[in-house]
Amino acid sequence: MDVEKINSIIDLFKASGLDEMSLELKDFKIMMKNNKLEYVTSNVIKNSDVKELIIDDEKNTNGDWVKAPFVGTFYSSASENDKPYVEVGQKVSKGDVLCILEAMKVMNEIKSDRNGTILEIKAKNGNMVEFDEELILIGE
Repeated sequence: MDVEKINSIIDLFKASGLDEMSLELKDFKIMMKNNKLEYVTSNVIKNSDVKELIIDDEKNTNGDWVKAPFVGTFYSSASENDKPYVEVGQKVSKGDVLCILEAMKVMNEIKSDRNGTILEIKAKNGNMVEFDEELILIGE
């Protein structure tokens, strides 16, 4: 599979809004998650070429990510009927609850470590998050 086809697959994935996708052919495998290319392997493409395929999709933001301190299930509110703890554009203060991470049936409040404004919420309500995964971006 040539680089142009791989790039078109990546573009389709980004535009789809899917959380993750994998494609496996006889001599090619690509896996993508959360609009970031995790890894690409292929018997046809050399490893040196693969590095060029990884696209830096980082937004130019002035802020700090609140990252998951452990693996768990992300909840944006205390219950389904409650409004989310935070929304994009909302001002937060140090100590404000941003979300809940459930691990081993224990609900853990994740609190802001700074004052600022919510710029982005990457985690989806009810989805599993990995250790050190970016959850919420807080900026000035």
